[in-house]
Amino acid sequence: MHRRVEAALLVGVCLLAVGLCVAYGATEPAPDRHDYPEVDDLGVSPDHPIESPASIGGTVAATDPVVITASVDGNTVAYVVRDGPAVTVGQELWVFGPVEAVDGPVDTGAGTDATVVAQVDAERAVVQDPWEVGYMYAVSALAVLWVLFRAVRHWRLDTTARAVVPRGERRG
Repeated sequence: MHRRVEAALLVGVCLLAVGLCVAYGATEPAPDRHDYPEVDDLGVSPDHPIESPASIGGTVAATDPVVITASVDGNTVAYVVRDGPAVTVGQELWVFGPVEAVDGPVDTGAGTDATVVAQVDAERAVVQDPWEVGYMYAVSALAVLWVLFRAVRHWRLDTTARAVVPRGERRG
C-alpha cells in the first residue's frame, strides 16, 4: 500500500511541476509590472533614433542582405542585419548592436510584405535552427526521467516519519 501512495505522490508532484512550467511559459507579461519597449523605441523612424545598441530577434526571411522578420502588434516588420553571420532562410536570428532607422525603402529581395523599419549592425548574434528547440526539450525530458528513475530507485517516502529516506538493502 505504501508503494502506491509513494508512486501517487511522486506522480502528483511531477505533474504539478510540469503544469507550473507550462503555465508560467504561457502567461502574458503584465505591462503594469514591467517596462517593455514600444515600436518607436526600436528606431522605426528618423525622428526616433536609438542612442544605444538593442537586441532584436526574428526569423530569417532573406540572406542577401540578411533580413529578419518579426511580428509587432499584429504587423510583420523587417530588420536588415549588416555584418551578420552566415544564415539560411527559416532560421531564428537574434542580433545585438546599434540600430538605425530606415530613411526610405530598402530593397531586401525577401519577397515579403513586411515593412523594413530599421537596420542593425550585428556586434553579436545567435543563430538557431528550428529543430534545436525540439532537441532541447527532448534532452531535458530525458534528463528529468533519468533523475526521477534514480530518485525512485534509491529513495523512498517514509509516511510515518514524513520524510524522504534512503532505501534499505533489498533482501533476495
